[in-house]
Amino acid sequence: MLQGTALISLLVGGIVLVGATENFHHAPDLAVLVPPTYSFQKSLLSGAAAGISRGLSRIVTFPLDTIKTRQQAVLILSDDEDEEGKEGGKEKDVAEQLTAKASKVEKGRLFNGLLPMLLIAGPANAAFFVTYDYLGALATALGYPPKGHLLIELSASLLASLPSNLIRIPAEVTKQRVQAGQAPTAFTAATTILKTEGPFGLYVGGGAHLLREIPFNSVQFVSYRNMKEILVASQGGIHASVAAKAVLGAVAAGLASLTTQPLDTIKTAQMLNVKKKKGEKEGGKEEAGESYLGSASRIYGRFGFPGLYLGLLPRFFLCAIGGAFYFYANEWAMGVLATGGVHFPDTWPK
Repeated sequence: MLQGTALISLLVGGIVLVGATENFHHAPDLAVLVPPTYSFQKSLLSGAAAGISRGLSRIVTFPLDTIKTRQQAVLILSDDEDEEGKEGGKEKDVAEQLTAKASKVEKGRLFNGLLPMLLIAGPANAAFFVTYDYLGALATALGYPPKGHLLIELSASLLASLPSNLIRIPAEVTKQRVQAGQAPTAFTAATTILKTEGPFGLYVGGGAHLLREIPFNSVQFVSYRNMKEILVASQGGIHASVAAKAVLGAVAAGLASLTTQPLDTIKTAQMLNVKKKKGEKEGGKEEAGESYLGSASRIYGRFGFPGLYLGLLPRFFLCAIGGAFYFYANEWAMGVLATGGVHFPDTWPK
């Protein structure tokens, strides 16, 4: 049910993206839908620049992502109480259980699964910023408070996450399958998913992914903009340097990672929960995927709170470093575009 809801949400997000990027200048009665402060080109290119920059940072930090996924991969191994949870009739503690399971996670190269994340970095983030900036500008044009108002920020982040994740989720699924040793390459992972789980298999765990991404983006962007405003105010109205904004981006992304870690853990358990189509299993019955609440309950029941925070440290550094690159590139690109440093073809929508 959660996966179906996610797909519907992603469809709505796609429609929002189309609405945000459509050129309405030829329809005067819809002029309100083209806020004067909104520029499709600038949002597209600054978003793509931020995404590509974060993608390049992944080349350096991707081993942290792989380590995080492998730490969390213990959650999808079979839970046999007699063999895993007990030793000589004595119950193991949580740390011993996690250590025993971690030794059974299939290992591979630390950069396995990087390619799909590099390929979608630009398009996914361009989709986010095109929608995010448009909604903020639209709210201002309609008389609502400018961006910086909490409700506007949260709403814009929520809706912008939908079209972005329409692109991001299949790459995330294939990446984690490779990292956990379930497939040797992203291409093999994708073809195996299509064969055994069908097209919707590429969006398995999509609902869990959205439940992580929406609060992550909300915390990250609200924190970043508020910290930037505080910094500017403390400097007497002088704009913060791009380097300072990169530091603020690292802090904001790190904070967002800490607040959403349990959601990330459950998301990984969902995406690595392989199921097969009818006819593949004995008896011709389809293997049911574990529900979101089922995953959360199982993880907490088996490992307690420590289980929900598996992979916390590598994810924190991964997000913080990526956030610095992300906001640095976005602010730099917006600065270049604002000074007219890039020429746009006349045929581009404004």
